[in-house]
Amino acid sequence: MNSKPKRQKGKLWTLDEHETALKMDLEGYSQYEIAKRIGRTHASVQSRMRTLDYMMDKEAIIHKALMNTSFEVGATYLISEKDPPICIKFLPSLFVYEGKIQGYRTKHIFRSLNCGYPITFTDTQLHGYKFQREGDGNAERLRENERCYQEEDVKERSFSCEGR
Repeated sequence: MNSKPKRQKGKLWTLDEHETALKMDLEGYSQYEIAKRIGRTHASVQSRMRTLDYMMDKEAIIHKALMNTSFEVGATYLISEKDPPICIKFLPSLFVYEGKIQGYRTKHIFRSLNCGYPITFTDTQLHGYKFQREGDGNAERLRENERCYQEEDVKERSFSCEGR
């Protein structure tokens, strides 16, 4: 038989369904996966996620979690994915926290210790990752070492280009 949920016009959402949808949404599940788990149609889940109650509950959870997530500028963090992984190839890896920038959405800026590229996270995106602080005092020393290696790399490239 078909495992699709049957359309039930006007069925009210239970508190358990609301909380399950909210939890799965924050964990990064799609609306289709949420609908399948709680036995509702995709349209029902989509409609529920657009309600003011749902958006306010989600924002409150995010805000509460952010109050517990504070980063120290210059500190080193091991950033990895939460379950289920999104499969970003360069994670887990070490990054130095550089601060926040304000704009349409506040972004947290981290810089890779391996390659020096920046990575940014909005407040909402922070929930898909784990941030483990590494030992104190490493960040400045590691940045200084990285600058030395970059300068040596630039010198090597300039010599190899002259020979062409």
